Amino acid sequence: MQENNINLTSTDERSLQFVARHYRQGAFDAGQAWSKLDIPCTSSYYRRRVIAIAAAVIVIVGSAFVIRHLINSSSSLAEPHPVTLACNDANTTYLLPDDSRVTLTRGARLTYDMSTFAEKRDITLDGRAFFDVTHNESSPFTVNTDVATVTVLGTRFAVNDESQSTIVQVQEGKGGDMPQRNRDTRARHNGHCHRQRT
Repeated sequence: MQENNINLTSTDERSLQFVARHYRQGAFDAGQAWSKLDIPCTSSYYRRRVIAIAAAVIVIVGSAFVIRHLINSSSSLAEPHPVTLACNDANTTYLLPDDSRVTLTRGARLTYDMSTFAEKRDITLDGRAFFDVTHNESSPFTVNTDVATVTVLGTRFAVNDESQSTIVQVQEGKGGDMPQRNRDTRARHNGHCHRQRT
């Protein structure tokens, strides 16, 4: 028989002597020790605890994202973001955020607010422009000039904002509403709507 030499430190020797002195066969029962701790020793208990902790983390992280989104969206709505399009030389065509197209003629200038354009397609025109408006019944397309306001849902039309009048020529679809401003008069004929300041 072969002997194994084990080098024990004095601490190890004292521990072994303590166990040898106090050990009694069958005196220690692991099941009884767990029951004294009053913690269920089942995997379902730990699984429920892990699920509860994970759910709490998800709720906290989700709430943080929602609050951050609300703060960012409310701050972006509070700050207008004006966009100005201009044509200095030859006719220039622009694509608006709603996929409508506008062609500005020389000297024309168009302004809209990017922060509200998705909900309210409202623009201001100074000069002459042709519009090919994407149809959207829930969000009318409005062109404001010094003399008139033209509102459509989706059509092709031209607006000529001159110094004393605004002329609207509808090329395709129905012409929109041109409510009166100030003391203006209006006349409609053959797809044209002319408003002149009096």
